[in-house]
Amino acid sequence: MAYQCEVRNKNGTNCGANAQRGKDVCVFSRPDQAVRRPSCEAGWRSRAQRIGMQSVLRRIERAEEAVKTQGVFLPHCICFPTKERPFFGLPIEHDIAAQVKCPLHGERFKPQNFQVYVSEWMRVKIWPTLWRKHSEQYRKAWFASFPPELWPAREEYTSERGFLVLKDGTRIQFQRSSSTPASSGAKRLR
Repeated sequence: MAYQCEVRNKNGTNCGANAQRGKDVCVFSRPDQAVRRPSCEAGWRSRAQRIGMQSVLRRIERAEEAVKTQGVFLPHCICFPTKERPFFGLPIEHDIAAQVKCPLHGERFKPQNFQVYVSEWMRVKIWPTLWRKHSEQYRKAWFASFPPELWPAREEYTSERGFLVLKDGTRIQFQRSSSTPASSGAKRLR
């Protein structure tokens, strides 16, 4: 049988709440007289200890994802924004960018499963559009792969191979794809 609280309210009526076993008052009327049950407290502590490091890491990942969707990036992050996928003129540029890893997240973008041929007139426009059409984070990620003191590279072709010649004179060889025309306006080597 539940006991009713016998404390009188300010308006003169009885509280009427169920009292704890062996007491005449409820926990709301006189919290200092409430009985603490050690079993509940022990259950809470063991649950708190069970949370462990894995759930803390999951919480951090969820918080980072929430921040990323808002367009906020950490200062050391060099990832491409998820809403602005990187656009490369040549497959070798994709490979170069994929080799650079973010110090915080590792992979900086989702790799593309296919490569679309980009004509020379479009490849020339990639660098000027960086300033007009892309966010600050996109430019930060782009310049991590292609520093402006070395890029944009000049294209040179032989009969079988193509080369990207950086501003410091470094030559990067790439295999000419079947879709790259031999008669492109790029300088031809003999």
